[in-house]
Amino acid sequence: MISKIIKSVATSIVLLCLSSCAALIQPNLDTGIASLRSGEYKVDPRHTTILFKVNHLGFAKYVG
Repeated sequence: MISKIIKSVATSIVLLCLSSCAALIQPNLDTGIASLRSGEYKVDPRHTTILFKVNHLGFAKYVG
């Protein structure tokens, strides 16, 4: 019984330490809209994906 409690406490401590370190490993990304110069752009079909997401009144999320 005591070993289960010790394992549970040790697991909780490890998870707490790992969750507090998550902020340290997250990249600092700028997700704002960038300004692009006008011109002709070519799309690389091997490295490009067009993706959209629609939230339907909070009930379902459609991805296409």
